[in-house]
Amino acid sequence: MKKGLKSCLIVVLVLVGLCIGGAAVMFFSNLCPPQGPWPMPPWCAGGSGEFTFNLPFESSLPPTKLPADISDFDISKPEYPGSRDAFTFPPSCDLIPDKIAQSVCEYYKEGAIIFWQEEACDAMPLASGKDACKNERAELRKIGDEKIAELRKTNPEWWKRPDLNVYVYGDTHLRTEELRPDVSVWGGGSYDGWRNDEIFMTHAAGIFKVVGHSFGYLGENDLDYMRNRLMADEGIVITGPADLQKPEVVRIKTDLAYLESKSPIFRGLVPAIAKDFDNQDVVVGFTFPDGSKRISNISANAIVPEFKNYLIQYYKWQVDANADGMFIDDLTGLYPADSFSDAVMKQFGAWLAARPDKSALEKYEVADWTAFNYREFLKRAGYTKTTIDNTVGKTIGASDAWRQIPLMVEFRTFLIEANQKALIDIITEVKAYAREKGRDNFIATGNTGELAPGGAFAVPYFDYLTFEHAYLRNDNPLMYQSVMPLTHLAEAKERPVANQILVDNWNPLAEMTSQPLKLGIMRLVVMESYAAGSGTSYVRYALNDPREKSQNMNDVYFALEDRFDLIGIQKAYGFMRHNLATFRDFTNSTAKVAVILDNDEIIREWKESITADHQYSVENISKTLDAAGIAYDVINWKQLAGRAGNKQYQFVILPAAKSAGNNFEATLQKAKDAGAKIISVDGTPEAWLRFVDINSSEAAVVSVLKSVPVLNLPPKMKAVVKTDAKGNFVVHLMNYDYDASGFREQKNIAIDMAFFGSAKKVTFASLENPEQVELDAAKPIVPGVTTYGMLIIEK
Repeated sequence: MKKGLKSCLIVVLVLVGLCIGGAAVMFFSNLCPPQGPWPMPPWCAGGSGEFTFNLPFESSLPPTKLPADISDFDISKPEYPGSRDAFTFPPSCDLIPDKIAQSVCEYYKEGAIIFWQEEACDAMPLASGKDACKNERAELRKIGDEKIAELRKTNPEWWKRPDLNVYVYGDTHLRTEELRPDVSVWGGGSYDGWRNDEIFMTHAAGIFKVVGHSFGYLGENDLDYMRNRLMADEGIVITGPADLQKPEVVRIKTDLAYLESKSPIFRGLVPAIAKDFDNQDVVVGFTFPDGSKRISNISANAIVPEFKNYLIQYYKWQVDANADGMFIDDLTGLYPADSFSDAVMKQFGAWLAARPDKSALEKYEVADWTAFNYREFLKRAGYTKTTIDNTVGKTIGASDAWRQIPLMVEFRTFLIEANQKALIDIITEVKAYAREKGRDNFIATGNTGELAPGGAFAVPYFDYLTFEHAYLRNDNPLMYQSVMPLTHLAEAKERPVANQILVDNWNPLAEMTSQPLKLGIMRLVVMESYAAGSGTSYVRYALNDPREKSQNMNDVYFALEDRFDLIGIQKAYGFMRHNLATFRDFTNSTAKVAVILDNDEIIREWKESITADHQYSVENISKTLDAAGIAYDVINWKQLAGRAGNKQYQFVILPAAKSAGNNFEATLQKAKDAGAKIISVDGTPEAWLRFVDINSSEAAVVSVLKSVPVLNLPPKMKAVVKTDAKGNFVVHLMNYDYDASGFREQKNIAIDMAFFGSAKKVTFASLENPEQVELDAAKPIVPGVTTYGMLIIEK
């Protein structure tokens, strides 16, 4: 009898644990626990289809405190401050057969926050599970509201110093909150109050939340929202996992055509769904090695009012849900190859009809431009989808072949104007709504590519810039591409900047077999960004991406439970935190060379001729200087005027540009009067030439900068040198010496003190040895740098 009672109690406790930890995941992904001596959930083969159970006793555990001695370099789970039922899980989590539930059990017993989603509560077959889920969600909402109010009070302008923050990209499923980040970007957003848990739970962990959406597609979250609303409209109520197996529910979940035909939300967006040259919907999906398929997104044109208005409403929902800001992805709109819907064709015809000067259009002999259909026009001219995709699709920048397509220059110009107007409308309307709600602190940012010319127009509307950067090339995964030249561009645009690793490069990094190399590259990425005065959002799939191999929830979950990447990347984020005062105070450039960049000229050139000679000239010059180890700043005319008086710059380089711009005469003269030499390159406007002292080419510009002091370092090592207000120096040392097996430490690096002058004290720390050690102030020798080291020189 005692043995039978004990077995029964274990089964009961296991069931409770399964319900709370694994039910929601299995509920939505049709997973079942392995067969064994325990009851199967009702949606699995062998399940009873219905059951209820309540524990006959109650008890509570006091809040469990996480270790107080967590260092800057440790990862840790956010602490749950409330009390918990001691009998929600069995005495040992090992008794739970489902590994996902077992992990949640461990979180629960450790006193860590469990990020319960709304669906988890609905899915719980047991009343005790429902209660635990709902009670903790309510507590987390309260905690989140309190914490974010305090965060906004103590750090009201958090976005202005990305070099002092830890950014992560994604949602709480990725467990990046264990890095103790300051800011979480993207993730799930609120849909009219549904799914706002990602926001308040992130706040409960003490993290600012910026919610994103694509400017160019409807994603899986949008489709889930439509499914949820359609089920409500059709009177379908989910009371437990078995309900999800009903035919009407399965159809809504899996049949996209049915959803499109029945969902009022989807039907309202149909005019905006993107069409390719063959007038087919542009749908992106994946087929995985196990044969499973998934729709990733459905492209849509934001220049069509239905989608633009949807995005405005979406971002207003984020204001209502208390998010800290909005993130706009794909902000330049869709490729022309994906912009051939009837709605866009109609808008393009109206745009052509409204042109005051139609002399260039006369040769096409179109009687009524308002009825003009560009897609049909090109088809009659013999163009095919293949030709269009290869010229104005993903490879649009590879050549100028697109300019030979009739009216394509006009079509691209129209799309640029329309997309820019749509994005500006979205930002201005949402921020106005936020102000009406008392949320003046609601910020806007967006993915500007690699600070691409097409996104320059958005700079005045963003509080800080975000961009994706390909640190590694797909065709050569071992060729590192520094972020510093791009970070310099942001200075001239007068916006803080944060970046994340480019999506196309997740796979080369994730698939590298050498774990030391993967971790070393990512740590170098983070520290290089901090050294440059920016920040890098950690995208966890960069190092740990199980989705390439399987969509099975257990496979994905277990791969993410392996925290090798979180532990590894925390060495970099922890180093910044450990030396926060240094990163905070040492911000003054020591560069003797300035390169001029005019964001207004980039906007003007892109809009008028769809070229980017000015920005690409600046980028080419920057890469040349960076490769030579010459420190430089990229600044605008206003910044040059403000700095000329302090005689910082020995040289000012004028890049190529199509127009001279305004207010350059007095600025250049002021720089010359302060002793700066003005250098021009090929393509410099004639109006600037009368101020020029030296003519050069972009590639040869280093040859005329021989008088600029350079800190001598070993090959494959670079430095960023800055000062604080007292004239002390910090030297950020980056080592780029690596191969497929990992990084090679550079040892015994002699520092030439003639570059700095005499010093009172010199200290050094590195990612591998983060505590500062004192070196010989007269002849300092850096003991070793594997990826990054910091040298502090006190005057």
